[in-house]
Amino acid sequence: MVKASVTSKGQITIPKEIRDFLELKDGNSTVKFNIKDPSDKVVMMEKVENKIDCPICKGQGVFHMYNLPCFVCNQTGTIDAEIPALRLLVEIPRNYKVGISIIQQEIDNEGKFHYKTIPEVQINSTQYNNSILEMVHDYFQMKLINEHAPRSIQDPKNIMKPSEEVLKDILKLLKTEESKEIVRTWFR
Repeated sequence: MVKASVTSKGQITIPKEIRDFLELKDGNSTVKFNIKDPSDKVVMMEKVENKIDCPICKGQGVFHMYNLPCFVCNQTGTIDAEIPALRLLVEIPRNYKVGISIIQQEIDNEGKFHYKTIPEVQINSTQYNNSILEMVHDYFQMKLINEHAPRSIQDPKNIMKPSEEVLKDILKLLKTEESKEIVRTWFR
């Protein structure tokens, strides 16, 4: 059993063991309290999952047009909005026969390894057609661009404006013109 004291303002600090168990992130997680048994004064605390409709299958869990299950949300129709793109990609179940690679290093002309500023996604499958794979690819690649693009030190939410050459390299990471146009607007 883990205990916590209530302050004079009615606040408690959730013990580290409980924060770790619930995977609560500082300033990024929400918990809810439910009265389980009013007569025994029992209250349950649980993490509130920040779920959103899967942006790939639009919350359906399947690609109706192709009669295929959505491998991004594992057919649930939702994904956790707080999980970074790399973790979401790694957690895609392998039973869908979709190959996913995340390239984080490259070799320069001298044969030396360097970390890429923005990781590159590669997705392939013999079961899913190119339009689905391109949609999934660009969704995750755009999330990685947004997560890893250089930021202003004064305003960490503000993506810095890259040179035209760097922007061309960023846009090469995407498959569709629609995605490229969206990303262009981020850097204007």
